[in-house]
Amino acid sequence: MEKRTNDLVLKIQDFRAIKNAEIILDGITVVAGVNGSGKSTISKVLYHFLKTVIHYDEAIQKHFEEDKSMYHDALSNIIKVLKNASQNTNYKTPSYLSHTLPELLESLFSVDVKDGKQLDYLKIFAIQIEQILDTIDFDKEPSQLKYLKVFLSSTFNIEVEDIFNAFQMLTDILVKKEKEIQEIKQERPLFILNSVIYKIFYETVQVHLENNGLDIIDYQNETLFNYPEINRVAYYDSPMLLGFYTETKGFEHWNDMNKELSAQKDHIESFTNFSNNISKVIGGNNVYDDHYMQPFRFERKDGKRFNLLDCATGLKSFSMIQMLIQNGFIGSRTLLIIDEPEAHLHPQWVVEYARLLVLLNKHTGCKFLLASHHPDMISALKYISQAEGTEDNFNLYFAEESDEEYKYNFENQNGSLERVFESLNIGLDKIDEYGKVEDTDRDLEDE
Repeated sequence: MEKRTNDLVLKIQDFRAIKNAEIILDGITVVAGVNGSGKSTISKVLYHFLKTVIHYDEAIQKHFEEDKSMYHDALSNIIKVLKNASQNTNYKTPSYLSHTLPELLESLFSVDVKDGKQLDYLKIFAIQIEQILDTIDFDKEPSQLKYLKVFLSSTFNIEVEDIFNAFQMLTDILVKKEKEIQEIKQERPLFILNSVIYKIFYETVQVHLENNGLDIIDYQNETLFNYPEINRVAYYDSPMLLGFYTETKGFEHWNDMNKELSAQKDHIESFTNFSNNISKVIGGNNVYDDHYMQPFRFERKDGKRFNLLDCATGLKSFSMIQMLIQNGFIGSRTLLIIDEPEAHLHPQWVVEYARLLVLLNKHTGCKFLLASHHPDMISALKYISQAEGTEDNFNLYFAEESDEEYKYNFENQNGSLERVFESLNIGLDKIDEYGKVEDTDRDLEDE
């Protein structure tokens, strides 16, 4: 397929196994090739790129989390010590103060000091804290003060006797940092994306995502533009991720997908037919029931319910799509990235799954990027697209060896399946090679 002017195009060069990839992301795009050619790398790079573009503000907050955590901890410790020490004071609240000591410190203790908006709340009561500190007998709390003294001195070079100034200084620092973060949100600098990519791959990559010939990244000014045409993106490389949260680096997309699957939103009535069609294929329906510790449930057509995590893996593959339809995630501005969607599926279900994706693209506008090895899956996507009149939305790329060892160029096949079936024939040739019984072996068997 020739590139159209309004296509979204992903470009990656010289990154891991990828020598060159220029891939159209419009409709259903399939990248095929041998193991280790960079298909999953394309999926991961694109996912984390678009996730950062869409959720830029969240990415900024996460980026600065560590930087602010020591200040958060210090404020929390000061509030905790003040609260405990106040229990031994005979302080009487002056009439001009609006809060008693216990009320004030209880309020402060309940404040989430990680919330930038709540920092202003702390500053409002700073003047009252100064009055209160003069009345507290810190000698009665030696162990907590000793810990606080060591913590403030080693981390910020602040002596505990100057606890009010420490409290005020830490609050001022956090307020200043929050203002800086707000400015960064407006400017959208590129270093946030580079940081995200580095944490996943432990190296950086210069990726381009172009629409109408314009790059979403301005490398000259180091700025990341917004891209409203896609406002939801999800990636899964295995249905086994369902219900499984992990802190393992490189698997953040598992947690993200589970959050989307768990989201309880209003069902979109116009998409009900898709959900019903899935129910016919898998013989039941998926429900989210938070009365259970594991809320993902499969309700068989006879009414019996099962823990979905205990069900067949192929059933989970359909179930995840059904849940994304039910909670409104699937739509015209959604990109769903799936590695090896055919894995775990019976041959008949491979075709049913392909048909589902084609119909979702046709009727909802949802875009798909698929990494696949399977000739049946790829063939079904192509020929069902033809039957549905959406062949122009089908894009196929095959990883060809480059002149550099272990590097691959992703070549646009313009809809042709020839290279896909060549790879299948290689497999059949291997079956013939390894399945042959030599004449000498037959003679031995006859004896």
